[in-house]
Amino acid sequence: MIVEMIDLKLKAAAISLILFINGALPVFTANTGSAHNKYRVLENGLRIYLEKRDNIPLANIVFAINVGSKDESTETSGMVHLLEHLILLGETEYHTFTDINLEMRRHGVDFNAHTSHDLMTFEISLPTQYWEFGLNILKEKLFHLKFSQQKLAKEKEIIFKEIAQDQDRPLTTGTLLVLQNLFKNHPYERPISGDQKVIENTRVEELNRFYKRYFVPSNCSLAVVGDIDILDIDNKIRQVFGTLEKKEKPPSDFKKTQPLKKNVKVKEQMDITQSYLILGFYAPPSLHPDQLTIGILNRVLGKGIDPLLGRMLVQRRKRLAYTISTRYIALEYGGAFLIYLTLEPKNISSARRELIKFFKTSWSFNYSKKDFPLGRRTHVTDYLETAKNSIKFSHQQFQEQGLNAAISYAGYILFHKIHQTEGEPYMTKVEKIKSADLRDAASRYLSGKHYVMVSIRPEKKEKDKKTEGKKIGR
Repeated sequence: MIVEMIDLKLKAAAISLILFINGALPVFTANTGSAHNKYRVLENGLRIYLEKRDNIPLANIVFAINVGSKDESTETSGMVHLLEHLILLGETEYHTFTDINLEMRRHGVDFNAHTSHDLMTFEISLPTQYWEFGLNILKEKLFHLKFSQQKLAKEKEIIFKEIAQDQDRPLTTGTLLVLQNLFKNHPYERPISGDQKVIENTRVEELNRFYKRYFVPSNCSLAVVGDIDILDIDNKIRQVFGTLEKKEKPPSDFKKTQPLKKNVKVKEQMDITQSYLILGFYAPPSLHPDQLTIGILNRVLGKGIDPLLGRMLVQRRKRLAYTISTRYIALEYGGAFLIYLTLEPKNISSARRELIKFFKTSWSFNYSKKDFPLGRRTHVTDYLETAKNSIKFSHQQFQEQGLNAAISYAGYILFHKIHQTEGEPYMTKVEKIKSADLRDAASRYLSGKHYVMVSIRPEKKEKDKKTEGKKIGR
């Protein structure tokens, strides 16, 4: 059943789905083809990566499918979200949801799923002794899904509530507006949650066709990380998933996103008490040479106890914002660098000006103590070194958390070819980043570049509207 078995060094950046580490995502390095790990591709095209970690008696099983909101159209927007719900909470051809849920509880299974612009992942963590049950139940739920109009209608109602909740969240709304404008005329502009009207009109037959198109082994990957025997689980995977029919994966021809050609400003009003300002720049995609540098810049500017942006807008004498944070989203075909502010409505104009001024000069900042003469380094904050220490801590956590590692591996082998050369260790790459590299990245993506600016203010009360009307009348 095996057409490929490679003895090599497996290296990759964790894809943007793992956002807990906020952009500067760790690279994993592992020897494959040994007693501790193995990579292979089954005859039907399913890509598999196995890694033994015996520090915790758990098996973490992650199945990734190359389908996300990028693969939808205006006529199918929301079908990926529907499928996620049905697989998590629906029935299979062999068992009801109640029966499956009972068995999962008996085996100590933690089952979850995530959908992004690029892909879907289905994740199972369970005690090591039950890993065989985990493989079987995952195959049943993913490849033997039962469709019914009744169940579909029920999940639609749940999704409608989720969409309504998202519409009431200023930061979610602001992020969506930024991405829609930053990725205009690209598949990434579509919301992951989907179009409510499309979802409402989706029928079982249409959803089933979409499901069968993308849920084929050659469009999927499987990663298992935990206290496992590599040989045993490798043989079992071939028995369980190797019997799936070989089918051609759907063609994917997506272009890279491009930087904006002009600034975009969007103003919204919501039923809120404070205001929000969200600024978005074009950024490099996943595994771009600049990804690591932008990830570090993300931490320097808006993460931790004393971020550089915070000093400018939050800690100064004239406080322009309550909170500030940054986020780097590295997708397969493009990226976004986002800045979030919460502030008083009266401060929006001033904060906007200060933000733009800040980023226009970000190419010239001193990010490290080494940028200063020796005599002036004592009381200078070393933003670069602080960011590197934070990444070291996150990297160590990543290595210890088998589920996060499995999600990362599954996503990487799904999209990228495995190379037979050993990559430079991740932390070595981190240590090599200099202040000049941050200035160069700021110049390339932030300083003086076009942006999307979304401001969200509190709705005007009726009293305010009447007062404004009287002023206009005069």
